[in-house]
Amino acid sequence: MNTKLQTWCAWSILPFLGFYIFGFGYVAGFLPPPSPALTASQLASFFSLHRQDIEIGQLIGIASSSLMLTWPAAVSAQMARIENRAFPLLSIMQYVTAALLFLLFMLCGVIWSIAAFRPDITPDLLRVLNDSGWLIFVMAYPEYAVQLGCIAIIGFSDRRAIPFLPRWACWATLAVAVAGGGGLFSALTPNGLFAWNGLLGFWLPVATFFVYLVFIMLPLLLRAIKQEQDAAP
Repeated sequence: MNTKLQTWCAWSILPFLGFYIFGFGYVAGFLPPPSPALTASQLASFFSLHRQDIEIGQLIGIASSSLMLTWPAAVSAQMARIENRAFPLLSIMQYVTAALLFLLFMLCGVIWSIAAFRPDITPDLLRVLNDSGWLIFVMAYPEYAVQLGCIAIIGFSDRRAIPFLPRWACWATLAVAVAGGGGLFSALTPNGLFAWNGLLGFWLPVATFFVYLVFIMLPLLLRAIKQEQDAAP
């Protein structure tokens, strides 16, 4: 993978986050998330008031989620340099799990679009669709943990003078992976810390992922690509 293409892929972190938050959070009105404790009639009122906004916002979210396939490609390219073998297992696993997360993000957007599609949908069916979208969204943790785990393992094994990830960044990667685990418990409660709108179920995983991508992964990925470019004959 040439370094110019890797650079473009790395920078795609910013439009991915920007457009997804704009569509999913601002246009669709899903930030903060609608409470899982809402009754079917209350949720139906929310969707009725924001039907077109939800449809447009999820369209933006689905389109921007495609960038979840680009920046992990650059990460895998740098991981493969460290593995330096014919079959770079961890690099491939990292990209496969990123692709799975893309599919799940897209699925969530499609489910919410279906929920908003027909004005005459029954409140109970709408609530089932909404529950499905949110629970898939926050419970897609195993793929996320494997992706970050692969990155951390490669970082710890990098013995070069200027590693892709310094040791502190490897530990930060593991910390972000652990912080994302709260969503797994969202199916157990509609209220409290682990609910899909709770501190541990939603806000901590989202906030740590955002900070990690923008302030840790992006600058270190660009540095690694520049290092590869400078080392090229």
